[in-house]
Amino acid sequence: MRVTAPADARPLLFLPLELAHVGGKPLSVQEVTLVVQPGGNDSALGRPPVGERLRVLGLFSLPEGGQPLSLRRERQALVGLLTRIPVGRAADVRVLQYGVTRERLRDVLDEDEGWDLIHISGHGAPGELLLETAAGLPDRVTAEELAGLLHMARERVKLVTVSACWSAALTVAQQRRLLGLAVAADANGSGVADRGGQSAPGALATKLAERLGCAVLAMRYPGWPRGTPT
Repeated sequence: MRVTAPADARPLLFLPLELAHVGGKPLSVQEVTLVVQPGGNDSALGRPPVGERLRVLGLFSLPEGGQPLSLRRERQALVGLLTRIPVGRAADVRVLQYGVTRERLRDVLDEDEGWDLIHISGHGAPGELLLETAAGLPDRVTAEELAGLLHMARERVKLVTVSACWSAALTVAQQRRLLGLAVAADANGSGVADRGGQSAPGALATKLAERLGCAVLAMRYPGWPRGTPT
């Protein structure tokens, strides 16, 4: 089910619409999937079709000191999935793991051919994603900064998947504003400066969808133990 809302009604997109009852049962138990589309975002329209090869970029970030993730298993699953899909053409899969820094990401995104699909896996919080510094330490990248980095792939990319907790969730400050509650100047609950002001709220996923003009699959809630894409 596609859910579309204009900019002035965007708060509706962040309500738990899966709890709406139809026929006496919530949608969440009726195998109904909601696809959220902010108004004016015609995802992937006008993009060039997949060329001779399906170009896929996988980013697997795990800074030192973070909770362990099954990135190796997830990486193998991604590559295995692409080899099994009968796309009718070769799949060129590039994987970045260990040392996923902003500089390294820029270099890969700057390649002439571009990328059709970008998969990002790692730790996240509302409004941010953790990449790595050159020393392997956590590098907190805000939604705006990540969208700026990935904007280099905008001409070709058609889908971005973000396997990180809260990647489709609002910051605490944005949630409080939607509820009409007071927000402290530096209160956001995630360590990220809330730079959205009084503008329409948006999560990391919606920021990417707007800047890149493509579909984004992300997570609204934290998972256990790894998270479930929603």
